[in-house]
Formats: sequence, C-alpha cells, structure tokens
Amino acid sequence: MEQQYDLLGVGAGIFNLSLAALLSDNKSVTSHFLDKNTDLEWYPGLMLDNAKMQTCCIKDLVSLANPVNRYSFLNYLSSKV
Repeated sequence: MEQQYDLLGVGAGIFNLSLAALLSDNKSVTSHFLDKNTDLEWYPGLMLDNAKMQTCCIKDLVSLANPVNRYSFLNYLSSKV
C-alpha cells in the first residue's frame, strides 16, 4: 500500500519533535516522522559525568510559536498552577 505525505521528518531531534507537536492539531498537513532508533536518547555521548544541560525551558520551539499548544512547556506550566 502506498502512502503519500505532505511532510516527512527524518530523525527525532529537537526540531522534528517540535514540528510534530505544532502539526498535531493541523489536519490540512499530512506528516510522518521517522527515526532509526527505537529508544529516545537525548544528546547521546555529549554529556560529561555530573554535567547538566544549560538551556532555556522555552527553547522547545513550540512555546514561542504557539504557547497554548498542548505540547508546549509554557502550557504545561500554566496547567499546573
């Protein structure tokens, strides 16, 4: 069976995860995202022992584009207050 998509994302990195979140409620764009790994690894091999990520929490690329998106960090915080 052949399937056609408007958008194909290769790799489940920060950008494609954010794009998938933004497209989750958009019914006019058909999309599919692929990754070679079966498990999620966040920056594999880049973290040093006892290191912490130093990044702004709204750099999820969803919050700034649509703060009320159900996958945005700002929406998450708002729902917990």
